[in-house]
Order: sequence, then C-alpha cells, then structure tokens
Amino acid sequence: RVQELTPATGEINIEELLNNIEHFITQHAILPPGASDAVALWCLSAYNINCFRIFPKLTIHSAVKRCGKSTLLDLIEAFCPKAFITSNMTAATIFRLIDKSQPTLIIDEADTFVAGDNKDIVGIINGGHARNRAYVTRCVGETYEPKKFSTWSPMVLASIGELQPTIMDRSVVISIQRKAMHEKVKRIPVDLSDSAEPLRKELLKWSLDNSSTIKDSPIEPPDLGNSRAVDNWLPLFTIARLVS
Repeated sequence: RVQELTPATGEINIEELLNNIEHFITQHAILPPGASDAVALWCLSAYNINCFRIFPKLTIHSAVKRCGKSTLLDLIEAFCPKAFITSNMTAATIFRLIDKSQPTLIIDEADTFVAGDNKDIVGIINGGHARNRAYVTRCVGETYEPKKFSTWSPMVLASIGELQPTIMDRSVVISIQRKAMHEKVKRIPVDLSDSAEPLRKELLKWSLDNSSTIKDSPIEPPDLGNSRAVDNWLPLFTIARLVS
C-alpha cells in the first residue's frame, strides 16, 4: 500500500526546498557531478508526471556491488510521491499496482529479474514511457472481458551492470561507483521516510499549484544528439526553468 499525502499549506519556496534536498542527498551518497541535481529534479518531476507526454525512468547502475545503489534508492524513496520500493515483482503485480495507485515504483536488484529474457516485464517498463501507449490489456473475470491496465507511473530501477538497451534508452541514467577511501558520507537516519514527510507535502503543494504552468510551458534541453534523449530530459528542464 502506498501513502496518500495531503499537500502542505502556504507558499512554497521551491528553490530553497530543492537545494535542501540536494544537499541532503550529497551528504549521504557519493554521486557523479550533476547527478544530485538530476535526482532532485526527477523526484519533483515525478509529482508532475501527468503534465508530460513522455516521462523517463530513473536508472541507477554500477559495474560492481557495494557502490551505494540501495542508499540512493532510500533517499529517492524519501522524496518521491507514493513511493513503493521492492526487490522483486511479477509483470502482473507491476501493472496492477500502477493501475490502482500510480506509485513511484522503485525496483532494486533489477539485474536479477528484469534483465535477461523477462520480456513481459521489459515490455511493461518500455511501454510506460509514453502516456498514450502506457497500457497493457488482459482478459479478466469469468467472461474473460478485455481490460486495459495503466502502466503510466514514475519508475526507478537499480542494477549491477546495464539493463536492456531499450530500458536504458528510456531513462535518465545515473552511473555510480564505490567511494574512495577519503570520501565520507553520513549514515541514513532510521526514520528517514517519516522525517521527510513534510518535505513531500511541500513538493506536492508546489506541484499542484504549478501544474497548469508545467503542462503549458515545456522546455526542451539543448541538442542531445537524438530525439529520445531530448524527450527524456524535457520534464527535468521544464521543472528546472520554473524553479530557477
């Protein structure tokens, strides 16, 4: 079950809020330059997924284990809307959960059950990239009536090694590596999700207040070499322009 939030009240200083979130992320995780900005913007964009035609996955991968992927997932869980974190799911569980709740679906250990020949799960993940195609159809009930299930939802995947090229192509990708001996981070507090709830409420409030502007004012990123990359980064650039 996912948490349904009530928005905060009052006026939200979104620039200060995002700066605080980014600072918290960098205190607890070692990321490549610019990655903490991208993660914070993606988390805020997740509240506004319905304002966009295409919404990217956030894919976190490393070449080896013990690089901090699970820590980063915990941080993302704290700041995303209706987070649901798991280390294994079936295809049916994914589309039924999304259809019911539209959570931010956070999948750890994706290399163990998404990679390889799991074509049903890969198809659901890929199909959820564009809003008008983000459905699967299944026969249900005693009469086997065809029913459409939504697959339109923010999604985070973490893996050792890259996932299928089609998933990576639909993602904002964060590549991480083990921290050096001289690099230090703080441990995540036990009550991180609970303590971050007021911040999630503020993110929700700002998103509700600005949804019309977000929908009507898309900002394309600079030329990234292909249209798919532009589509992936458009939500983050749109949010960044409004925040700045």
